[in-house]
Amino acid sequence: DLHSFPTRRSSDLSYRKDVGKTYTLLSESGSAIILRVGLKPLLDNERIINEPGNVQQSWFDSANYEMKPGAVERLDGRTCLVLAVTARRKAPNTIDGSIWVDISDYSLARIEGVASKSPSAFAGKTQMMRQYAQIDGFPMATHAQAESNSLLFGHTMVTIDYTDYHLQLDPHK
Repeated sequence: DLHSFPTRRSSDLSYRKDVGKTYTLLSESGSAIILRVGLKPLLDNERIINEPGNVQQSWFDSANYEMKPGAVERLDGRTCLVLAVTARRKAPNTIDGSIWVDISDYSLARIEGVASKSPSAFAGKTQMMRQYAQIDGFPMATHAQAESNSLLFGHTMVTIDYTDYHLQLDPHK
């Protein structure tokens, strides 16, 4: 059970549209095995799926998802339309679940569901959630959580808190 092996990795993340995501390790602690076979591959996969040419395959649009409108709900002070989403192709970076879209500006407020394909041979079904907030006029992730059960690791929960955003809109600055 992962709760017996608390593991932490702190990284600085940079994103450039023409490059994708890069991570700079700030600190890590805990189980070397979980860091090596759990967190490092997770970040490597996150980097790969956000590279130009790959990131578009997970966008919430009609090319990647079948969408059905549902209820209107309040979420963190925002009025949102909840849409049921089903991935058109099965991949670890697409979900079958729901998205909450702020009806005032059509930005993402929350994503919740099950990965349409397991991210690895060692992971079982992976339940994911990501919350967003408006930062400098852009919907930015503030919190994410993924849970799975596997024979190798047992119950595993990964939590990511996104903080200290510094948006640089002009890459030449």
